[in-house]
Amino acid sequence: QVMKIIFAAGILLSLPFIIYFIARFVFPGLKANEQKMLVYGGIAGAVLFAAGVTLCYTVTLPMAVKIMFYFNNYLGTTANWKIDTYLGFVMQLLIGFGLVFELPLILLLLGYMGVISSLQMRKYRRHAVIGILILAMVLTPPDVISQLQMAIPLYLLYELCVLILCLRKR
Repeated sequence: QVMKIIFAAGILLSLPFIIYFIARFVFPGLKANEQKMLVYGGIAGAVLFAAGVTLCYTVTLPMAVKIMFYFNNYLGTTANWKIDTYLGFVMQLLIGFGLVFELPLILLLLGYMGVISSLQMRKYRRHAVIGILILAMVLTPPDVISQLQMAIPLYLLYELCVLILCLRKR
């Protein structure tokens, strides 16, 4: 477990350099507007990932740990977490939030490519809500509060994507 954490930290710390070298390889083959879109997309992706991790670290994680200790207290048991188990739990939650917050970037990319439209996104809004709730259920601890802390911002980002694609159309 410790090796997994060290490996994840190494990947995370080297990721900016990896992205930079991939961009240096790909950029000469792209047009100027494609380069600009790639840079903006990369910045937006980094900001969204950081926003998801920040939300998780400052709000969801402390509350999830409190809820778990409350349930242990309620059941009359003690929480015997090992450091690697706890760190694995924290890393899974942080990475889950970070990756889920990339969904708006994917939706906007599909919208700009013409695969989906704001009209389709509005038409299938109910399906998107169910999908967001299922995704939150799978990626968070089994308490409703943590799930809603992931689902509500993700739904708001979905609605923001609908608005951006609608305004782009005009």
